[in-house]
Amino acid sequence: MQMAIAILVAAGLLAASSAEAQAPADELDQNWINVCPGAVPGTPFYERCQEILNAGPGSGGRRSAAASGNNLETISAQGRAGSGSAEAPRFELSEGRFNFFASVQSGFQERPASDTESAYDAMVQGLLVGVDYLASPSVTTGIGFSYQSSGVDFEAGAGDLRKDRIGALGFWNWSAAKAVSFESYVGYDRLSHDVERTTQYVITLNQGQPTQESRQIFGVARANVSGHQLQAGGALTGDLRVRLLTLAPRAALEYCGTTLEPYAESDGLGLAMAFDEQKFHSLVSRAGVFASTALSPAWGVLSPQVRAEYVHQHGSDERRIRTRFVQDTNGYRIALRTEAPDRDFWMLSAGAVAVLPGGFSAFLDFQRLLGNDQMSEQTLSTGLRARL
Repeated sequence: MQMAIAILVAAGLLAASSAEAQAPADELDQNWINVCPGAVPGTPFYERCQEILNAGPGSGGRRSAAASGNNLETISAQGRAGSGSAEAPRFELSEGRFNFFASVQSGFQERPASDTESAYDAMVQGLLVGVDYLASPSVTTGIGFSYQSSGVDFEAGAGDLRKDRIGALGFWNWSAAKAVSFESYVGYDRLSHDVERTTQYVITLNQGQPTQESRQIFGVARANVSGHQLQAGGALTGDLRVRLLTLAPRAALEYCGTTLEPYAESDGLGLAMAFDEQKFHSLVSRAGVFASTALSPAWGVLSPQVRAEYVHQHGSDERRIRTRFVQDTNGYRIALRTEAPDRDFWMLSAGAVAVLPGGFSAFLDFQRLLGNDQMSEQTLSTGLRARL
């Protein structure tokens, strides 16, 4: 069996924070008295400040109800939500010098709530197409174009997030006598996010007085966020034969740097916020083994495959997201903390590659993340490869 090409589309929108970090709602709760002096009378923000600062004890500890109702935990989770490693499983090399490949991917993510980040469910779909060129018996190079879309629902109606990513990826593979190979890639993605964050609270004004009343606020703050992402990585893979079984030990290192441009929300009944530029980095190492065997049905070759990888996150420490209220003329900034990622976990996958007559091959692969306390994830991928 020829050593196959792994086309890696690194994900890297991993955000960060420590378990002892103060919750975003607590951070805001302590700063209402600092932000409200910048409110201009007659604006929705001024009205919110009057309600919040004059709320009675029945309002969940004065300002705390309004702080929690801003759902700032969704902001801390946005860098992480809907991102995932999109590694295309391996194809058998065809005999052609030029080859076309395409794959589609569908995944589901689920994250529990923490002190600093909101829980969510996410559906992730991706498409990868490209060509590769067999420059010599030992060197293959190529380019791929990818599109990924994520739909994220935060728990309890706290907000929604739509993430789109489009990019290009160049890769290179070198193999020596089919016993060892080295793969590398570099890529660039353009990011576009549509964000909705619920702003809501119920507070009591003039507590215990004849003019006592309950004030309910329910709004949605919206924003369009742009950014970009740089990726690079490499992997060294061996090829060992044990009777009918092929074992391929593999070690890889992947980097991803992400920048989100400054943006401001709109609407939100005066509670829209503006955010400074955000930058975060991910450096991941992987070590594992790929195992396969070959069957020979009448129509071609079928190769069942399994893969197990231990993953360690070196970078992506906790971050602080600096934000202010859009209608705060003083521009008082609040620092919202994110959570540090789980440093160590496993990626397991199982699937098969079918080599067909006429220079065609196809694959099906199921991958699952295990041992990560902050995330559960399953991904199903399928694709084809054809000689040109």
